[in-house]
Amino acid sequence: MASFWANKTTKAKCGETADADAEYKLPELKPYQTYDFQVTLHFSPDLIPNMVAEVAMFIDSTCTVWNQSADYLFSYGTVVQPKNTDYTRVTTVLGVPDDYASGFTWRAAFEQFPVKPLGGTTYTAMIRVQNIGTLPLPAGVFIQVWPFSPKSLDWASCNNTGGVSVELPKIGPGKSKAIKVEGLLAPKGSVQSITTVLTDSKCTLGKNPSGAIFGLYELISVPSAYIGGLKNKGQFTYAIKTTPKAPKASKTMTVKVKFENKADTDAPIGNVAVWLKPAGDTPGITYGGWTEGTNCAYTGFVASADFSGVVLKAGKSKTVKLTDVPVPLTPGWYQVSAMPDINCTLPASREIRPIAAFATFEVVAP
Repeated sequence: MASFWANKTTKAKCGETADADAEYKLPELKPYQTYDFQVTLHFSPDLIPNMVAEVAMFIDSTCTVWNQSADYLFSYGTVVQPKNTDYTRVTTVLGVPDDYASGFTWRAAFEQFPVKPLGGTTYTAMIRVQNIGTLPLPAGVFIQVWPFSPKSLDWASCNNTGGVSVELPKIGPGKSKAIKVEGLLAPKGSVQSITTVLTDSKCTLGKNPSGAIFGLYELISVPSAYIGGLKNKGQFTYAIKTTPKAPKASKTMTVKVKFENKADTDAPIGNVAVWLKPAGDTPGITYGGWTEGTNCAYTGFVASADFSGVVLKAGKSKTVKLTDVPVPLTPGWYQVSAMPDINCTLPASREIRPIAAFATFEVVAP
């Protein structure tokens, strides 16, 4: 059960949710599965306009899954608008499951191409913006984007310089849109950088911009393609499947993994390795796909296969199959992780440890 309050000033306890403004029964979820839904809350007419209400959400409010779920109640402040007041507000969206390449402890990143640009070259970022107001977005609203974190950035200023400015299209209330920002010049001499986005940078909707958001990305120092897993939309996990779907303990299975060339040059997939681990042991949704060994000298995998003859064109994807992969001996839920180019034929694989794709599957009794 998930419980929500429009304005809660006291801490909730397990099962004590009679005063909740909305409650939703959640479906059964598989390990690492993400589920999203829309919540509608009624704000009491007793709330004073322009006051800050504490919106609270309590997932597993009956503490059925865990007896300490109450410790993870989340709340945030929102300004109460006067009744029948219309307004326009825009925000940049970052932090949904699609934005995390390696579990939610890895810093969120904007979608971009190439995913790991060469320092001194340009990349394109897709910036999702959302109208969180009640009126359509008017003309003249801009985002300003930099391929680094500018030292001179003033979050409260309407006159920041540099970067790439893009005017936003008309966006309806509650709607979002991905904005293509081209010509971002990745800095030289760094292994990581930040895509910085200042929303409503010219202060069309208010006296200040609506905020700055930062997305991490990695860089390479020599030209190279980069092969990585293809994510499941709206999930932390990747496109990996086992056949059978629920294999029997101590038998064998086939693992299918979809890889994508995330760069602008063609490249082979190379050798692919697969690791298996109990789903609750160092979970991928938190820490990313499990691998062992040092870069280009990986160990501990249960199966591998050579796909050097499979060449992916820039921006394209393909599914490969590893057969006769041993199934764990004990029934239960497991994490399967897969990494391409473990033999490091691509310069990018040598410079930066590739991110392992991961998913979960259930092992059943023979």
